[in-house]
Amino acid sequence: ITAYLTGQGAVNPPVTTGDVAPSSPPFPVPVAPVVVKIGGQIASVPFAGLAPGFIGLLQMNVLIPDAANRSASATSSGAWQLPPAPWVSTMKSAPESFAR
Repeated sequence: ITAYLTGQGAVNPPVTTGDVAPSSPPFPVPVAPVVVKIGGQIASVPFAGLAPGFIGLLQMNVLIPDAANRSASATSSGAWQLPPAPWVSTMKSAPESFAR
């Protein structure tokens, strides 16, 4: 699953507020650790960093754990302090507003 979020806090290397994220490495990643749980199982997050070419948009690539229940909810923690809440993505491709 690829999720797009905002509010990740500080990133390293730093990007000035309002600047476009770089389109080549090193990609800015959140300073705080990123943890995603799906159905109570910790999911692998191969990438969590600013979406290249966008302003203030965090891209998270998440692998759904094999043991996750199909009707599970997902929560994230680390850079964000979110209460556990149901989260479902049926997105097959990026929304038109994210198309490049």
